Amino acid sequence: MGMSIINTKFAPKINDLENNKVLTMAREKEKAKRRKINEAKFKDSFGGKRFLGLTPAGKKVFASYIIKKDGSLDMKFTHKLSVLLKPGAQLAGKRYSFANHATLHLSDKELVRKTKNKAGEVTLQTLNYLQRLHTLNEIEFMNSYYKGKVTSFFFSMVAQAIYTGGEQHDVTYRDIQKGWNFPEHNPYFVPEQTFKYPDEL
Repeated sequence: MGMSIINTKFAPKINDLENNKVLTMAREKEKAKRRKINEAKFKDSFGGKRFLGLTPAGKKVFASYIIKKDGSLDMKFTHKLSVLLKPGAQLAGKRYSFANHATLHLSDKELVRKTKNKAGEVTLQTLNYLQRLHTLNEIEFMNSYYKGKVTSFFFSMVAQAIYTGGEQHDVTYRDIQKGWNFPEHNPYFVPEQTFKYPDEL
């Protein structure tokens, strides 16, 4: 019979160390999550912008939003989105989102460069979707708002389309959802089903 050459004498201690490490990491993660939700509670507003493309004249086009604790949501475009469909206009090659106060440090060429990874690339479908969200917000669509306040679900759609937050451990839209009091009325709906395509950009 051959003898085992593996010394198991210290195995339990190593396992205990590993378990403690995992537990400590989980606690730290939970603590960071709670801290961010608490930070969100003290914020009065939250928002950001997304670069969509360049006009034929080379001007940057952005979609932006700001949500306030009073339940209002303001969504804007720097230009009419149809300008990005004109000859000479260029769409963003991938997703570029920033906090409203952030400064853009990328060249125009970098912003519209096409990449192999198409995730986040701005297309006609992206523009139609953003226009639709803007329209639903403007008319305070019945499933987007409740008693004059934006619903958590509609806010999440706007945030996911434009800016979700979270740079350098900052607050995200999810922290805002958990930290603020949104109306209980929060029905699921699909923006594409609210009225027929094609959308008017």
